Amino acid sequence: MQHALTDTFPDRGCGVAHYTWHSVLGDVSASLWYPAFTGTGKAVHYLRVLQAQAEEGAIPCGECWPLVIMSHGAGGSRFDQYYLAECLAARGFAVLTVDHRDIQDGQQRWRNLLTRPLRLALAQQALQHEALAENIDFSRPLLIGHSAGAYDVLVKCGCIPRFELEEEFSTVLTELGAFDASACRLSSPLGVVLMAPALSNLFPAESLSSLDIPALILSADQDSVRMLGTPADYAARLPTVIHHTLSGAGHYAFVHESPPILRALNPVVSGGDVRPRKQLHEEIISHLTAFCDRLCHGEPTFTQGATHYV
Repeated sequence: MQHALTDTFPDRGCGVAHYTWHSVLGDVSASLWYPAFTGTGKAVHYLRVLQAQAEEGAIPCGECWPLVIMSHGAGGSRFDQYYLAECLAARGFAVLTVDHRDIQDGQQRWRNLLTRPLRLALAQQALQHEALAENIDFSRPLLIGHSAGAYDVLVKCGCIPRFELEEEFSTVLTELGAFDASACRLSSPLGVVLMAPALSNLFPAESLSSLDIPALILSADQDSVRMLGTPADYAARLPTVIHHTLSGAGHYAFVHESPPILRALNPVVSGGDVRPRKQLHEEIISHLTAFCDRLCHGEPTFTQGATHYV
């Protein structure tokens, strides 16, 4: 796919649209960030307290936007990585995120493994019936997942989980056995980005090694969250991968900066970093945009079987 990722348009910013779609999983809440003309929409706040750069209802700019699908971590929201969505939209992408509404009960959390990938698939299908869909290129989406979201996007890329590999799910294998991963699979994803990826224990080596698209892994050297696997597991098994470890970053470095009220309500997600989160976000954006540029322009070519650590 050829796309002018690095083209500069002085009047281009990003717009945002919010949706609620009815589905077999109940209501699916989603947001779409897209290229738009600056000053043509209204200023908004996400979750009432996060200052948006995007404008709601802004006039779309351009067409044939490559689609990006992002999946947040367990217990998060579709606004967790809004700073990435805004950045990518301003560079010419359409970025779709959904609220997973994860079950938090310790005895029932396994159900999230069934619903999260399906919710992404349902949202992608529903988006195709919206007015902005005529501007979107749905043919080869880029997938981005943070923490548990890495599991979701890898399933969409065609990796098949084997739940019996993780002892934690040994009592619910019958229920998990009903999961049809093929119902969530994309036919031709462009690439995948895994940020502080969790749940590598669920994927056999042969499933990950069969992934025939480029992957970018961004991990954090201060990550202390129990993840049922490690980013290093993914890096060792994926055949075409670039792996960057962020210095001074905790597991939640990939989540938006928090104003005081959110820091008070959720100090765990707001903390854990040695370096300022704004600085870490700049580094994350740099790695992500460089990866996207290589994917969209094909220069330089990714080498099959190569793993790069930085």
